[in-house]
Amino acid sequence: MVLELGYWHPTDSHIITNILNHVDHSYMGETIPYPYPEIIAHWWLQSVQKQEGEKGIYRIVIVDGQQVGHICVTKKEDDPTIGEIQYCLIEDFQNQGIMTKACEQICEMAFDHLDIKAIIGRVFRANVASCRVLEKNHFQCIQEGSIRMYIKHKDG
Repeated sequence: MVLELGYWHPTDSHIITNILNHVDHSYMGETIPYPYPEIIAHWWLQSVQKQEGEKGIYRIVIVDGQQVGHICVTKKEDDPTIGEIQYCLIEDFQNQGIMTKACEQICEMAFDHLDIKAIIGRVFRANVASCRVLEKNHFQCIQEGSIRMYIKHKDG
């Protein structure tokens, strides 16, 4: 398996639409509509182009040449020294270690390029696989509840 994190381009609305229409929306919250319309994908990609490298790092998760997910770390508006990680993966590709490797790669990129000191991740407690992605990447659980909060520090 060859895993790559590719850049989003303004013409990739069909890719993000396909990904977000083939993920489990049980744990996505209410901010991501289903079905995901391409018009929102166009708007989102314009936003990504403006923020890439300065306010966040946004990547397509590519496995053996196929676009199967999305992962990003974005600076928090209220504290730009903290990044927040978010990710999703098409259901057919889950439980193969893909997101664990993608998380490792993007955290390294974020610490190298975003001038942040920590990355947090918020995960529904019931989403055991997503919790494990963060735990395998040395995030520490700092808040329990229906939503768990994890943190990973730059130097530890």
